[in-house]
Amino acid sequence: MNKEEIDQIIMNVPESGQGEGRESPTKRFKRDLIEFFEPLHLHRCVEVSSLKGQTTYILSHIFDEVYFVEQPGLLQHHWEIAKNGILKDRNNVIPIALDAYKDPWSFKDVDVFFIDCGHVFSCACQDIDNVKKILKPNGYIIFHDWGLPLCGEKGVQRAIKYKQLPILKFIGERILFNEEDVFQFTFTDYADFEGVIVQLKGE
Repeated sequence: MNKEEIDQIIMNVPESGQGEGRESPTKRFKRDLIEFFEPLHLHRCVEVSSLKGQTTYILSHIFDEVYFVEQPGLLQHHWEIAKNGILKDRNNVIPIALDAYKDPWSFKDVDVFFIDCGHVFSCACQDIDNVKKILKPNGYIIFHDWGLPLCGEKGVQRAIKYKQLPILKFIGERILFNEEDVFQFTFTDYADFEGVIVQLKGE
């Protein structure tokens, strides 16, 4: 995939924090994802908490198959928005109803998990435990919102450290969140990166 192709894919997704892109990752995050994973030619990615499918769109250009995972009560609504919108021409995305914190994770042959679900410490720890049971050996986990502060702490960041996951790469922008409204944020060199990539070698 050349630079022009990557630029076109990114341009098709609303920008972070703007209108329909309110919950969308930044352009840099999307570019980092493509540039890291596209050359690896991996098959299956499971995106836990897909929302409106904006990140799903990026993932669908990187992986052969992407699972669009949402809570049972939200899946139909979110899938209809995504499939009638940004995912309308993407035929490699499969919708899956799953309550990430009540239902068992039974995915098979997964190369990559993209986790953008519960961002508090307990939820992030449960996400990690579920992934470690089923991720293919030497598989990857992508965590969005590495530095998102909820309930007085950066739960994803704390969980990754607590579970002693080796960080392979930081991705996206450095973002300083407004703790009173996490959708209000600024970019600064002194803040945490937007996301991280972890590889579970030999597991």
